Amino acid sequence: MSICQPDGSAMKFASTSKKRKSTKTSNDDKFSNMMHIFCDRIECRLGGIAKRIGYEYDTFEAQKAVYDALGGFTELNVSLKIWVTKQLVNNGQEMDLFFSLPNDARVEMVRMMLSGAF
Repeated sequence: MSICQPDGSAMKFASTSKKRKSTKTSNDDKFSNMMHIFCDRIECRLGGIAKRIGYEYDTFEAQKAVYDALGGFTELNVSLKIWVTKQLVNNGQEMDLFFSLPNDARVEMVRMMLSGAF
């Protein structure tokens, strides 16, 4: 006989009444249900937090990329670079256009933005 498998008399001794078993099962079900609800709520909240963190990181990377791209524009001072960066980051379509252009066209786009023609 194995230690994991008690003999027949031990099994009778270890058994519990049906009433206790159903109460225990009921409590287990309640606890399981409560934990399931808790985990669902946590999952939703963590998902929202992860999205916000991801968005903030993407925005930071976009700002850095735009500012770095403007670094080669010698005619722009720091305040103008910051202003152009802000304008491009706040408008995703314009930022996409900026990065799709060759360098000489980027310079012209920035000039247009500064003159108000864009």
